[in-house]
Amino acid sequence: MACADRPSCTPDEDANVARARDDERLAALYNRLVIAIRLRWRGGDVEDVVQDAFLRLSMAESRVKVVDRAAFLYVTALNLIRDRARAEATRGALLVDADHLEQVSSDLPSTEQILAAREELAIVDAAIAELPVNARAAFMMYRLDNLPHAKIAEELSISVSMVEKHVRRALDHCRDRLAQAGGGGPVRKG
Repeated sequence: MACADRPSCTPDEDANVARARDDERLAALYNRLVIAIRLRWRGGDVEDVVQDAFLRLSMAESRVKVVDRAAFLYVTALNLIRDRARAEATRGALLVDADHLEQVSSDLPSTEQILAAREELAIVDAAIAELPVNARAAFMMYRLDNLPHAKIAEELSISVSMVEKHVRRALDHCRDRLAQAGGGGPVRKG
């Protein structure tokens, strides 16, 4: 018997009865929607989709009057399935098989290469510091400042052939120090 049919029924009891009926309708709607989605979608998280649809229904009802809850939930659930399928397809396209990651090469030097280069640089720095002043200046202007021999000769007030000899001696000295340290290899310009 409905509360409205009983004269002793209060408005609070009437609201409670209405809420209970609404809850029963929503529970039945939830179960029907789960079944309908399972029939149309093979995804594993059907309950999550339905739950998200009910959450969107709740948010929509806080803003506007939803006339047909069942239609709203059904359309929302189908849209959520489409969104999830698109996201899954995108995610699948972006994922890389872990076995292939080892085959990906990098242009970046490895940690070992960086450490070895730093050690060689320290050896070359020390070798340059051992050079006589004019040889060191000529070498630095040539290698670091990229100045031509003629300009270096003018700056140091020496001949071009003397600049060439200073640069050659500095290169030989750096190569010798690298070879002694086991680094070997030529000192390249640039």
